[in-house]
Amino acid sequence: MTGTELKNAERLISTEDIVRMGDKLLSDLKPTFDPIREYPPLEGSEPMNSFHRAQMYIGSTVNLFRRAYYLGATDEELARITMHRKVLERAYSDKLNYRQSEIDNGIKELSNKYDMHSFLRMDFSAIERRSKNHESN
Repeated sequence: MTGTELKNAERLISTEDIVRMGDKLLSDLKPTFDPIREYPPLEGSEPMNSFHRAQMYIGSTVNLFRRAYYLGATDEELARITMHRKVLERAYSDKLNYRQSEIDNGIKELSNKYDMHSFLRMDFSAIERRSKNHESN
């Protein structure tokens, strides 16, 4: 996939649509998920130390969702990514235990499974088909 094809692929489903899709999926699969209740600050745990860092982590999680979605992730995997994004959204302001969320939701394993190299090797027509399926739902 060329750089131009990758930019076009990223435009097929916007970040806003990815966030909405993840939130809907999470509300269907785990409607009672509460990041503050499930990942409260722990004594001695390292809090998110900057708003900028939180935004970078959230962006990388949204990109992971995008890659995983296009590469055929299960709803359960996409929900785990979304749960972690929800924790990251509150990690800086509420000092949530985002590192435990990363472990519990298997984010490193999902990042390895749905790595950028696999995404770049993907046939652009497959990305277009997956995007059209999203639009019809």
